Amino acid sequence: MARASARHILVSSEEQCNALKQEIENGRDFADVAKQHSSCPSGRQGGDL
Repeated sequence: MARASARHILVSSEEQCNALKQEIENGRDFADVAKQHSSCPSGRQGGDL
């Protein structure tokens, strides 16, 4: 059976999105970024949906 997972980080501006994307591309952990910056309740779980 196929499985899929999704996670996201909800921010208020494209500028913030691009800055956080760059941090993740530079090696920062996605879940840590989500916990610190996401305005969605899923951020507390590292962005997991």
